Amino acid sequence: MNQHRNVRALVAAALMVGVSQPALAQSVDQPAANQGTASSADPAAQNAAEPEVAPQSDIVVTGSRIVRRDYTATSPVATLGPERLENTGSATLDTALVQQPQFVASTGSTTNSNGNAGQANVQLRGLGRQRTLVLLDGRRLPPANADGSTDLNLIPTSLISDVEVITGGASAVYGSDAVAGVVNIKLKTKYRGIGLTGQYGISSRGDAADYRLGAIAGTSFADGRGEVMIAGEMAKRNPVFIADRSFSFGANQEASLPQGTATFAATNQPSQAAINSVFSKYGVAPGTVVVGNSYGFNSDNTLFSTGRVVSNYRGSLDPAFYVSNGTQILADSRRYRFLQLPLERYSTFGRVSYKLTDNLDFFVQGLYTHSTASVQLNPTNPSAANGFAIPVTNPFIPGDLKTLLAARPSPNATFTFFKRFDDIGPRRTETKYDTYQVTSGLAGKLPFGDWRWDVTGSYGKNDIKSQLFNQFSRAALQRLLNASDGGASLCSGGYNPFGAQPLSDSCRQYLIADLHNAVSITQKIGTANVQGTLFSLPAGDAKLALGVEHREDGFRTTPDARITAGDITLQSGLPFAGSTKVTEGYAEALLPLIHDVPLIKLFELDLGYRYSDYNTIGAISTYKAEANWEVIDALRLRGGYNRAIRAPNIGELFTPVTTGTSIIGNAGTLGNGDPCDIRGAYRVGAGASSVRGLCLTQGVPNLLIDNFTYSQQSATTTSGGNLNLRQETADTISVGAVLRPKLGTPLFDNLSLSVDYYRISVKDAIGSIPANLVLANCFNVDGVSNPTYSNSNQYCALVTRDPTTGVLNNVRAQLLNLGGYRTAGVDVSLDWRTHLDALGLGERAGELRFNMLATYLADFKIQTQLNDAFRQYAGTIGNGQVDPVAISRPRWKANASVSYVNGPVTVGAVVRYIDKMSAAANVGTGGTAPGVPAVTYLDLNGRVRVGDGFEMFGTIVNAGDKHPPVYPSAGSTDLATYDVIGRRFTIGARVKF
Repeated sequence: MNQHRNVRALVAAALMVGVSQPALAQSVDQPAANQGTASSADPAAQNAAEPEVAPQSDIVVTGSRIVRRDYTATSPVATLGPERLENTGSATLDTALVQQPQFVASTGSTTNSNGNAGQANVQLRGLGRQRTLVLLDGRRLPPANADGSTDLNLIPTSLISDVEVITGGASAVYGSDAVAGVVNIKLKTKYRGIGLTGQYGISSRGDAADYRLGAIAGTSFADGRGEVMIAGEMAKRNPVFIADRSFSFGANQEASLPQGTATFAATNQPSQAAINSVFSKYGVAPGTVVVGNSYGFNSDNTLFSTGRVVSNYRGSLDPAFYVSNGTQILADSRRYRFLQLPLERYSTFGRVSYKLTDNLDFFVQGLYTHSTASVQLNPTNPSAANGFAIPVTNPFIPGDLKTLLAARPSPNATFTFFKRFDDIGPRRTETKYDTYQVTSGLAGKLPFGDWRWDVTGSYGKNDIKSQLFNQFSRAALQRLLNASDGGASLCSGGYNPFGAQPLSDSCRQYLIADLHNAVSITQKIGTANVQGTLFSLPAGDAKLALGVEHREDGFRTTPDARITAGDITLQSGLPFAGSTKVTEGYAEALLPLIHDVPLIKLFELDLGYRYSDYNTIGAISTYKAEANWEVIDALRLRGGYNRAIRAPNIGELFTPVTTGTSIIGNAGTLGNGDPCDIRGAYRVGAGASSVRGLCLTQGVPNLLIDNFTYSQQSATTTSGGNLNLRQETADTISVGAVLRPKLGTPLFDNLSLSVDYYRISVKDAIGSIPANLVLANCFNVDGVSNPTYSNSNQYCALVTRDPTTGVLNNVRAQLLNLGGYRTAGVDVSLDWRTHLDALGLGERAGELRFNMLATYLADFKIQTQLNDAFRQYAGTIGNGQVDPVAISRPRWKANASVSYVNGPVTVGAVVRYIDKMSAAANVGTGGTAPGVPAVTYLDLNGRVRVGDGFEMFGTIVNAGDKHPPVYPSAGSTDLATYDVIGRRFTIGARVKF
């Protein structure tokens, strides 16, 4: 606790003087490297000044289309260079970026989603990956998913010059999707010679190994008129299982057991006398096990009760993964799931440029990436609404179960059976991605003034093929269960589902299905731009950029026929195809209005407008107005307003309605589990009688209402696209200051400080309401969503139940234009470096650098429906409405680094801080669910240059081996926010000749 207090005090003190970023250089605050002001001792500056960048060349700052010679932007732009990427110890770009405070991971190394396994998606400000636009040199990359998001790891990292990040709306410049901001991967444009890079990393536990090998080569030809550059890279990452880390104990607990459980319809329950008779043989007192329980099967064919009370469980399974909590037996699926996904990736890139004439340039470039990723999930676990019917004629029914069956009012009726099919093995999906893009263009100068023009065209495609192993055929199982011989005529020995019984290989093969899914995504883009000086103003040249763009995205998915037929448990999908088209025109003007008057060295406006005509939503406009005010040499003020939009993507428009599952949690605290579960917090307190009445109205049978349990973590949901969706609209306001004091002393001449406030408001947000929130609002957990506990309430109308059992049949989750999001905060950045001879230590004493980026989240408010109130989720963990992965919203996040450079040697340390968070389940409920404490990580790095062409580097990430905090309501941790691997080491080398 003292350590956390000290860290918070240090962070707070640093922020008071303008602390800033460790791994991000605030490029807007620095003169361009090509103007010769970068320190020669700064390796990052040396990289920027290598021959890849022509001296005094004009540049384009991310967030603008205007070419200019300075690197001054009206929006805050942060730059991540290649060395700083390496200092994160990551072999992939996404895991390097998500260490920065503005970012949240959406997928990547730690996901078990079938939808985008192995892809590297990130998001800014926690507003969802579909609201962050990823560019390559200012151009769009091929989509990786139906939601239009991009895989960051398409590009060999040896090609990356830097990554520029602008947070906030940028649709006037780049079009749809730039709601939360833009990540622009900038490539080297020229390269001389051959470069090789390799790195290897491993955790202190001897697992989580990854490596990367890359090569780049380039030269000029035709007397310097042409340039050619090629690069390739391979990267591999080994898996880590969740069970390999102790913090995950108890995560993903489920009530479906490998022994199997039987339940009975409410109107066809065995008599209490029969229940007492069976369990008294096991020494259980009469009345302990009551009507409404589920019944499981021990290995000796005796029964145990689970769901309302646990009795006679004889612990025949591994106690590390199958545990009793007193009311039910739970299976812990962490033994099967990956904590770090295995990934293998090969990527190539080539570019040729040629100066056809002095005023006409041509280029063509292509990229190709092949990657393979695997996901592993627990064995098939049918949800409550998908149980199996077993006839009483099944020959394997144990004797004591026969006694209960015979004591029902309808003794010959089937009964419902659930089982977790461990005997079949874990489900596994292997996905292969083949992505390529070809881009070509011409650029030249017009015969008047400094006007330039360019036209480009690109075609990209992403072929995704998935093979699903150990999937479960419902029809095959039902045939075995219905067979009078127990299935012996269908497979060797037949199938005995009662208890953890041995299964023959032929029966296993009879039950499983290996499936194939295919997805094809295409993108076509054509652009034309012209820009130059419009006229001269007293304060400078007024510049104008004009352009048009046409873009077409297409998507086609072909699921396996057995999935389409509905035969595969926990898999659903229908074939569909869709496309979107948009034609756009834009204009941007840079107007220097005032200069060299008292307190105004320069005042300029950057104005932009874009008109977009979609084939799906029609015509819309976006615009921006930004200002740059250089008060004096040492002080610059900036700010602006941006109107951004996000058009509904292909998946949101065209996806057919399908059935799936959604996590609702286990019964316990408010906001978790089925509110009708007698064990949950909904069924106690002032509202308990109203909850009971609503449960009866919804369909929980009267005979079960006071013993009703729902032991699944998931509910069945139906979801799909909506052709009536409208665009999202976002307004961003930013105000900031940049301070670069010149105090006449070498000690502080290289100091820069920036402070920026942002506010982003999104309305008509496209999304569906999560099942757990539907249930919470239906049952009035916040006191305002359904105060009369009416089943006709807008949330309750989305819920249906099985009238015979009361279990959740379906929670509808169709995509709609819902409410909105509001987020606001402050970014504070500080960069400082000094030669130690300024302290009198001599010219050979080396250089000291310090930098830091801290973000403060003032607001993160969510409005679920248009007429709902906004709820404050800043400083909380657990709400996945905006994005199912982005559940953490700490008030403070900060990265600070210090490094020492002396000639060829650099050593440094990075401190990463994540603030404490309360449980999101408490928002609007008055609940008291615990949150998570603050976490601080320490990373170490070093590098040494040997001669002119060889360099070695190494890192120790999470040197203190900090375990991630467990989020109690989820029973695990936030894989996207915290370090879940632990201490890990990376070593690498680079050679150039």
